[in-house]
Amino acid sequence: MNPRPKPPPPGGENVQFFDLGPQYVPPGIPRVNLIAGGSGNAPPPPPQRRRKPRAILPRAAELARVPAAAREAFLQRCLARLPADQPAPADAVAAAAVAILSRSSNPAAVLAIRRDFDRLRRRAKFEGWTDETPVPPDTFGPL
Repeated sequence: MNPRPKPPPPGGENVQFFDLGPQYVPPGIPRVNLIAGGSGNAPPPPPQRRRKPRAILPRAAELARVPAAAREAFLQRCLARLPADQPAPADAVAAAAVAILSRSSNPAAVLAIRRDFDRLRRRAKFEGWTDETPVPPDTFGPL
């Protein structure tokens, strides 16, 4: 006895296959396929849409949507990822990504920049931050 039965695969919940018995087959047709049937009152599953791939580094339009104080805190976080001997560049986000790639053997470390931005954006939206709202120091977590 199987204590944990497997659920049906996605999209197959409303489809049943059953044999209707002998069917009339016109001459010249070699085989008859089964017809998918269902309960009749269940709606069809929604069509699946592919999401557009998101850029790893936040773009200028995304940065413009967060409050000014949150944007400044994010740029300071990116500058903190730079080596101490490197001067502050104009585009701190891209410079931090280049610095991470140059000193790390793991390219996935650049995803930390995206994770920081997503965390900041969600928290700003959830807590209703404005341009004057100070950013708490625990927003990003450890570096």
